[in-house]
Amino acid sequence: MSKVKQNITYVLGSFPAGIESFVFNELKELSKLGFNITVFSVYGKPQYNHGNFEWVSRTIYAEPLYSIKIICSHVYFIFTKPKIYYSLLKKYKSFRGKRVFWESAYFARQVIRRDIGHIHAHFAWVATDAARLIAKLAGTTYSLTAHQSDINRHADKNLYEKLKEARFIFTCTKGNREYLSERFDKDIYRKTTAIYHGVNIEKFLPNARRECPEIDILSIGSLIKAKGFDYLIRACNLLILRGISLKCLIVGKGPEKEYLKELIAHLELQRVVEIKDPVPHDQIHDLYGNTKIFALPVITIDGAPHGVPNVLAEAMAMGLPVVSTHVPNVPELIEHGKDGILVMEKDPDALADAIEDLLNDSNKCKIIGITAREKIKKEFNAHEHIQRIASKFLGQ
Repeated sequence: MSKVKQNITYVLGSFPAGIESFVFNELKELSKLGFNITVFSVYGKPQYNHGNFEWVSRTIYAEPLYSIKIICSHVYFIFTKPKIYYSLLKKYKSFRGKRVFWESAYFARQVIRRDIGHIHAHFAWVATDAARLIAKLAGTTYSLTAHQSDINRHADKNLYEKLKEARFIFTCTKGNREYLSERFDKDIYRKTTAIYHGVNIEKFLPNARRECPEIDILSIGSLIKAKGFDYLIRACNLLILRGISLKCLIVGKGPEKEYLKELIAHLELQRVVEIKDPVPHDQIHDLYGNTKIFALPVITIDGAPHGVPNVLAEAMAMGLPVVSTHVPNVPELIEHGKDGILVMEKDPDALADAIEDLLNDSNKCKIIGITAREKIKKEFNAHEHIQRIASKFLGQ
């Protein structure tokens, strides 16, 4: 790898707070392959926790808008690239407004100083707006990883421009790639590569599971409607009414927390269902290891499909039987009846039936868990996926 190609920047909306575990894994694994990665954080401020000291120290945070460093960066581009600078200034509102424009000039100056050869953004929101501006000012290229909500439910109006100008695009499901082709054109489809986030199969090992788990049902994710946690709670209520004793743990935070707690109280399930705040990702395998079944009944909202939740893949790597829903993209991960169970979405009765069947059949759980582990090793191995990402960065 040439020096310039080794130097890349990841632009993230906020770092390290709010960053998904797969992004951290991507950064770490690419570093092991020899890439010198600098992170630009558009919103986030340094937070030294969860073992992220190394990455915080390698992150450049936006300066206050009218700081001397920001002003000097703009003066630099006014004199060195006046045509580009003023053309961008005229349409700064299309790049998410003044703040992103002002910060991007500062970041672009850092790109030039550090001899950075390529810029990559995660999520097609503010990070990609900033990446576009930085690349134009610094005279380099950018790419992005598009997920589900940023290209569908909450897509920006200028999404097509972001995709069109990108050197290449990653997305986390084959369904997302097909959706972009249908919504835009074949050029977008051709430059898009579907790469699953993948799982560190050396970290998530079945032998880390306890012989006598304390949790019957585990579910992890942001407490939002799309995760379908209310249907899981209602399924637990049905199981209790059937005389089945169980313990369900939901781990996450989000806008639906109070509603879910009220639902638990209304159904008098306080001793059955517990909602717990997220734990550091390096401790999450302990949760998987202390449960019998993993369930995540994701749903579609306004016709928009869900992505492939990485927690499902992690649970499968641990050899857990998983239960989810038959919505777009999820079947890319789970083959019903073979390496997991899929039920119709928004159907607590079907969900309860599937969970009851697994709770009553330990042999079925074991077989599904073994098959699930093999599926992850073959098709969702994070190490192999990182190699594909690295090849794209190197233009191979």
